[in-house]
Amino acid sequence: MEFVFVEETPVAGAQRPVQAGTTVGRAGADVALTDPEVSRRHAVFHQVDDGLGVEDLDSRNGTYVNDRRIRGITTLSDGDVVRFGNTVWRLGAPAEASPDEPVQATATADPDRLPTALRQVVPQAAVYGEMSTFQAAAVPSPVLGFSAARRLEATVFCYIVILGTAIGVALFFVTR
Repeated sequence: MEFVFVEETPVAGAQRPVQAGTTVGRAGADVALTDPEVSRRHAVFHQVDDGLGVEDLDSRNGTYVNDRRIRGITTLSDGDVVRFGNTVWRLGAPAEASPDEPVQATATADPDRLPTALRQVVPQAAVYGEMSTFQAAAVPSPVLGFSAARRLEATVFCYIVILGTAIGVALFFVTR
């Protein structure tokens, strides 16, 4: 029997189908997570009666069900939240939505947290709405987001630090 988890973080809305025997981890697991807080082989799912259970595989950061660290096999119910490191999954099928709704809801929630692949697919108008050329220039691109590299203050600060370091090194060798 296959169960579907809906990921809440880091990729909100991603569906993660699992069945008994499925392992979760960073490497050598059936479901590979890129979360640095997840162990190589973090947890495994088990068939428990007609439902599903999860077991932590002695991971460093533990597996949590509804914010409680688990020991042994823990039976899951519909709506339970399972956390592996910083990755959070909710058991249950996602709500039915219109074909346009998932992209719009995800994009308008926080466009700078979209996965890279989604940033390349979602047009800027869908993320920031229709705007004039002047307004579009003021809004950072969905790819770079609100990074410090796009802020004048951060750039000036970096140049001051580099200049100060260069002067300090030059003075060190001159006074030697």
